[in-house]
Amino acid sequence: MILLLVASLALGRPAGAFQVYGEIGNKWRALGASSGPLGVPASDEGPAADGGRINSFKNGFVTWHPKYGAHAAWGLIGAKWNGLGRELGLGFPVTDEMPGASGGRYNDFSNNATIAFLPKAGTHAVIGLIRAKWIATGREGGTCGYPTTDEFGVQGGRRSNFQFGTISWIAGARAANAQCTGVAVKIDTAPVPAKG
Repeated sequence: MILLLVASLALGRPAGAFQVYGEIGNKWRALGASSGPLGVPASDEGPAADGGRINSFKNGFVTWHPKYGAHAAWGLIGAKWNGLGRELGLGFPVTDEMPGASGGRYNDFSNNATIAFLPKAGTHAVIGLIRAKWIATGREGGTCGYPTTDEFGVQGGRRSNFQFGTISWIAGARAANAQCTGVAVKIDTAPVPAKG
């Protein structure tokens, strides 16, 4: 096992040495180490949920889990994943950040979730049965396009807005319903408070 001690000024902290090793270290080096998209380490490797491991970097994270291996989430996608609870929320990354249709980017996560980014659509999470329907429509390159909102509550269920329509799920249903046209449409983006 190679142990790297890397000086870091990340996150406004004084210079310190952080440990990056094992499969997480291999992934970080494969992505260009400190000159890659993750930048310099901002933490030592530490424990994550469910027997996993995590290292924080200036611009993102690398996780390792025995079931999923080592994967990275960085930039706006990494920040969104962090804000949604990291591995305790959407789960572990099961892909590195990948190029998507029309110049966008995405990461897939172990809890049936995807975070997708397109400059004109923003950075949004697609989860569960809504995600399953989105995948069935062709993901970001399909008839719904990129998500333009995170999932939100509507009367009796949940909904996500997309570039070309909406996907909704009603409580108790085994599948979500897509209403996407494949062309840009004006969508009421204001979430309706769920009654409950």
